[in-house]
Amino acid sequence: FPLLPMPSVKVKLSPNPASKYLKIELGSSVANGYFEVYDAQSKLIRQVPMNGNSGQIGVNDLSVGMYYYKLTENKKLLNSGTFVVAK
Repeated sequence: FPLLPMPSVKVKLSPNPASKYLKIELGSSVANGYFEVYDAQSKLIRQVPMNGNSGQIGVNDLSVGMYYYKLTENKKLLNSGTFVVAK
């Protein structure tokens, strides 16, 4: 799973580890963006539209473990990283 050495948009996720929801705060606003969540096998399991500089996704239906995310805008990768789901 590729991680960007110099992301073009900062991403702050809270709480991390998450149990019910994950709040997404971006360092700058995006338009036509997506916050994509992948499991450990790099399978896309959730894709949430992002417009503006914040959002939220529910994670209570996800299994305990580590997940990867990608933030894209107009199909361009802006940031990527990980978060943890704990119950």
